[in-house]
Amino acid sequence: MNPYIRSLTGLVVVMLIGISQQVQALTGFIGSEQSYYFGTRLDAANNCFEQQLHKGTALPTTVSFMNTPDISFIAVSADKYSKIGFQANMKTAALPQPAVTLQLDGPVILPYNVLIQMWC
Repeated sequence: MNPYIRSLTGLVVVMLIGISQQVQALTGFIGSEQSYYFGTRLDAANNCFEQQLHKGTALPTTVSFMNTPDISFIAVSADKYSKIGFQANMKTAALPQPAVTLQLDGPVILPYNVLIQMWC
């Protein structure tokens, strides 16, 4: 491979990673139709809550959790890719918060499992 093309490819990858991190820092949210992330996961954070919505769960549904210390990061992800996505919206103020409510919307019946994890 041409060294110029290799260098240019590396530069583009580094720029995309930097842009992604800047967007996450500004919004505190990264998502697609298969996974959503809210807040910032700290190195010292512990997984304080985990719930799985099983295939066949009726949507919309709400998941709430309260904890001390505050919840600082949330990950919501499907266990497999599907053309039919879902939406996860945080109904509380920006993280960290002691109490969090998530609203999940999408197909009437989930065609896959969705794992919700919270870190405190």
